[in-house]
This record gives sequence, structure tokens and C-alpha cells, in this order.
Amino acid sequence: QLRAAGGDVMISFGGQANAELALACSDRGKLTTAYRDVILRYDVKAVDFDIENADISDQASIQRRAAAVATIQKERKAAGHPLDVWLTVPVSTDGMSAEVQALVTATLQGGVELTGVNVMTMNFGSVANPVTNMLPATKKALEASAGQLAAVYSAEGVTLDESQRWAKLGATPM
Repeated sequence: QLRAAGGDVMISFGGQANAELALACSDRGKLTTAYRDVILRYDVKAVDFDIENADISDQASIQRRAAAVATIQKERKAAGHPLDVWLTVPVSTDGMSAEVQALVTATLQGGVELTGVNVMTMNFGSVANPVTNMLPATKKALEASAGQLAAVYSAEGVTLDESQRWAKLGATPM
């Protein structure tokens, strides 16, 4: 009904309270099949991988995820149904952590064509000392993340101009 009304959906894997499939499934073939089954079942054009907690630094799962997603992207592209891929990651007012930047790098190096990186601009500060003005905190986080994203792509031999780096950056605000 949503599609008939002109809308569409994006499937999101992972999340704060979940272990993303690549962390839970150590068999690359089964992981690829699991992702593929969901993508085909819902005939989606875009997927999101919400990578948080232990998932951010688990190198084995990062490699498995990238290999599986790159395989599916190639299959979908060859079938005339390209697949947009987003990473959703935590961020601070200083931007993406070194671990998150390494996750993005490894995903690109694994052959995934990232549509973008979505930073979760929320929960800045601490319980004892929360950020009370989210607008400047969010702007600072986004500006830092845009620069970091440009640096990650540059290290992979891809130069992003200002509009391209902002086009590859998403935000989930509080």
C-alpha cells in the first residue's frame, strides 16, 4: 500500500539492542543468504546497517558483512535492481570515533558501494552532564563527520567535493 501511494521502505539490520546478523552468524555463505532473503522478500532498493556496541570493532563480522553485502550489491546491479547501502553509526560532537572511521574504511575496502553514512546525532554528553542545546552539538557533529568522511574516501583514492561529502552523510537527530 505504501508503494502504491508513492512511498518506499528501507530495511535496517542491527541496532542498539541487537547484535547485527554479521556478528551473530559466523558463516559468510549463510549470512549472504540471510541478507539476500530479506532483500528479495521485500524487494527493497535500500538497506541500512545500524552498527553499534561490540559490532563496531569486531573485525571478523565487519569483513563478513562487507563481503556479503558486496556480493548482493553486484547481483542486484547485474539484475538491473541496484541496492543502496547505508551505515548508521554513533557519533560524538567531535564526529565519528576512530573505530567508526575504520568500520567505514573496511566496508569500502570490502567492495561495498556505500550510498552514505548516517550518524546518530543524539545522546551527547552524559547522564550527569547532558548537552542541553542539541542544535549546536548536532551541527558540530555533522561538520566533523563530513570532514572525516571526505578523509576516509580520500584514503581510498576517491575525492569528494563539499556537496558530495554532504550527500553521503545522513543524520538521525534526537
